[in-house]
Amino acid sequence: MIDYIIAQERSGMNIYEIAKLCGVAPSTVSKVINNYHGVSETTKEKVLGVIEKQNFTSNINARQLSKKTSSLVGILLPSSEQVDTDSYFFARIILGFRKKAASMGYDVVFVSRNIFSRKVSYLDHCNYMNIGGVLVVAYNKDDANVLEVIDSDIPVVSTYYRGNQKVTEIYSDDYVGTQIAIEHFIKLGHTQIGYICGSFDTLSAQTRLQAFQDTLENHDISIPSEWVKYAQYYNYEEGYRVMSDWIQSGTPLPSAIGVASDTIAYGAIKALKDHHIRVPENISIIGFDDHEASCFVSPELTTVKQNLERIGSIAADTLIRKIQGENFTEPITVPVSLIERNSCKNL
Repeated sequence: MIDYIIAQERSGMNIYEIAKLCGVAPSTVSKVINNYHGVSETTKEKVLGVIEKQNFTSNINARQLSKKTSSLVGILLPSSEQVDTDSYFFARIILGFRKKAASMGYDVVFVSRNIFSRKVSYLDHCNYMNIGGVLVVAYNKDDANVLEVIDSDIPVVSTYYRGNQKVTEIYSDDYVGTQIAIEHFIKLGHTQIGYICGSFDTLSAQTRLQAFQDTLENHDISIPSEWVKYAQYYNYEEGYRVMSDWIQSGTPLPSAIGVASDTIAYGAIKALKDHHIRVPENISIIGFDDHEASCFVSPELTTVKQNLERIGSIAADTLIRKIQGENFTEPITVPVSLIERNSCKNL
């Protein structure tokens, strides 16, 4: 643990007292302390003035004494090559989380690795801010800084499916989602069905592939192994690359392809168009997510809808219940549904 002293003060005033003196939220004080954007210069000067006037000290001992009454929850969203942290997917989860947390009387801050421009660990930052619990939105399984938070005594939930028994994971029903997508193809008369997986680093990608394989088997449909392709990332560029490579390989295309995400599907459709293969006339496509752009692309994309704001809301409710003393780690799956648009053809 660290003991960062902003200024020496016998009373050990905390951010809630500073916030009260300034007439702002504790989260605003935390943003000023951590030099985050989104605070006006006038407010920033006011907070810093009170801190200087009161000789504000934030030390580990004082924080630990008040930890039970913390009204701050943190969002931890580390950067990763395999995770598009600026994506619609995570933005909607975070929106749902913040709305629910606010309705339950909690302020939300982002957990970073900086305190007054000084590099620290995520756990140090949580302790420094007296954060009562953390939502780990996504993470690399080998990220030691994230695992340090998960292994600490701070309550943690995650919306990333990794099968980690130390946290409560909240995620969409990936298996059923893929199953209903492939069964939709079959109802339309398709028996030549391929699949483009997402990043196989996640259990959700593995679960979706397993559901694809099980559904075909349950309907006595066999396909060549070449009809299963793997994208490294969940983005447009990977969809375009995978589909282009598939076409250029000379391997015959199926009549329908399930895709692990809408953004990968967008790239795949563009690659098909560039090679004069029409959707859905020549090949049918189903995505996964129901990204807001899916009803604006051409053709409008049939997809599996994830209720992302609902996932975020459940994550907030679950985390706060854990902060308040409930002890559970069982994963929570959120139902999905098929949204039918114009990217599938009835044979």
